[in-house]
Amino acid sequence: MSLAVKVSYLPGFADWKSISNFSVKCESGNQLPLSLRGASRRFNVYFSANSINFGEVKLDTTSTRVLTITNDSELDTDF
Repeated sequence: MSLAVKVSYLPGFADWKSISNFSVKCESGNQLPLSLRGASRRFNVYFSANSINFGEVKLDTTSTRVLTITNDSELDTDF
């Protein structure tokens, strides 16, 4: 018999590592150790411009500008 348990990690700080240790006690009396580890990383996102000026735009027309969003964040599995 197996049982799936959903576990969520919601860090409150950037660049934070945490470890929590638990003991799960089964109805049969067995105890199983459970160690949960999580790490949050600071993101590195930037825009191609600090502002966008659309100038004068006539009613019922559209003005388009390009804004590039870059995410250089590195994610690794090292803990």
